[in-house]
Amino acid sequence: MDQVVLCIGNEINNYSYGTFPVTNNAIWAFGEIAIKANPDSFKPYIANVVNLLIPLLNSTNTQQTVLENSAICLGRLGVPGGAAVIAPRLTEFIYSWCSQMMYVMENEEKESAFVGMIEILKTNPDNGLGGLANQQGRKNLAVFISCIGNYFEPLEKLKDLFFHTLVSYKEVLGSAWEPQILSLVDADTRGFLHTTFNI
Repeated sequence: MDQVVLCIGNEINNYSYGTFPVTNNAIWAFGEIAIKANPDSFKPYIANVVNLLIPLLNSTNTQQTVLENSAICLGRLGVPGGAAVIAPRLTEFIYSWCSQMMYVMENEEKESAFVGMIEILKTNPDNGLGGLANQQGRKNLAVFISCIGNYFEPLEKLKDLFFHTLVSYKEVLGSAWEPQILSLVDADTRGFLHTTFNI
């Protein structure tokens, strides 16, 4: 495992706009390893990979497929016990993550990325978004909710995770839920959330 991860990490670290296919494949491979490896053997590598992926995801000079795969990989890292490692860093990339994941094609990769992200949020539900008491935290939550509202055909397990996540935040925010969160979500998405999750 050491040599494989080192090789993949080197490819990600050596990214340039002209070498994006290699970087893209390396990020994809790491995401695949993340959801299939033994969590205990994989966990020591997560922090280093997160250090490589966050700057890529936040970059304005990164090829689109690299951005998407970086977002997917970061989400998937929450699945194999990586949630506690990533949660303290979430404010650094949650908005960019949501911006990329909003319209990614619905498939197994997107599904596992959302499952992982929900695990990350569970670890740090308030501060992970930047603090729900402040404007940026509420904005981040609204964008994440918009991501859920643009995921039209989640499998039952993910749909259930979405429902419990939405209900949990609604209960925490109480009377602030509609004026401070849902008001930041567009009307069509609010309609979908209401129809699908009764939120």
